[in-house]
Amino acid sequence: AEGPAGSHHFERPDDGRRAQQWEWYGLKPERRALDRLWVQGEIVLRRRDRGFSRVFDLPERVAPDLWTSPPLPDDERDRIFLRKTISALGISTSRWASDYFRTGGPGFVPIGRTRPLLAEMGAAGEILPVTVPGIDEPVWIDTALVDRLDALRAGRMRPVLTTLLSPFDNLIWNRDRAHQLWGFHYRLECYTPEARRIYGYYSLPILHRERIVGRLDPSFDRRTKVLTVKALHLEPGVRVTPVLVGAITGALDDLTMFLGGETGSWVVRHANPPEMGSMLSAAREGS
Repeated sequence: AEGPAGSHHFERPDDGRRAQQWEWYGLKPERRALDRLWVQGEIVLRRRDRGFSRVFDLPERVAPDLWTSPPLPDDERDRIFLRKTISALGISTSRWASDYFRTGGPGFVPIGRTRPLLAEMGAAGEILPVTVPGIDEPVWIDTALVDRLDALRAGRMRPVLTTLLSPFDNLIWNRDRAHQLWGFHYRLECYTPEARRIYGYYSLPILHRERIVGRLDPSFDRRTKVLTVKALHLEPGVRVTPVLVGAITGALDDLTMFLGGETGSWVVRHANPPEMGSMLSAAREGS
């Protein structure tokens, strides 16, 4: 009745208390309610105020043409979401596909429905089975990606990007998948008591070409506009080379500039192995 609204349109209760130290919904029950309605598809994001605060509205007011259409049959809707999931992941098992929309809403397909639907989609030629060493369950690829896979295997395409991954990136969103595919054990340690953390509060995996080669824990000072890498850890077996150092230097420059800093406005406090830190510092000074 009152139009678009966000959490900042509601007053904070005088007796509000955080449920946990890490409680990211803050003190307002309205924020929790809005987030749940958004996840379930009952409301949608209309805009952001003040650069970040989300403002929600009813779907029929944001996209009336879409939301006045008759709903799809359950099987058709689920197949659409599963196809989008497999396309986003590249390859997927039934478990990975079911987990993709784990927060709920119309995109979530329970594992009991995912398995038979993927088999039907495979029989229809929408997706194809692939073999992945070490994974003893059916793995599927979107048929639209087969040409790209063939090009990679033939050497006509090569991964060249080095970047830092969000903890919620498609590549590592499912932690079991990351471990099965790359042997990469990853946990977001901001929920872990400081004394028990291994890699840092908010460590970001380092994707170097086709491999996850390590992780680093960054902190950006908005006053000085300097990015501090509190800790950087390479994965076992990863060699320190000038190519790797140069690539990670570029990734740190990218993150610093994205946050509002300048090229080279970063420092590495701790690195494992130590020579990685000294070589990164030298590369920064020489850039």
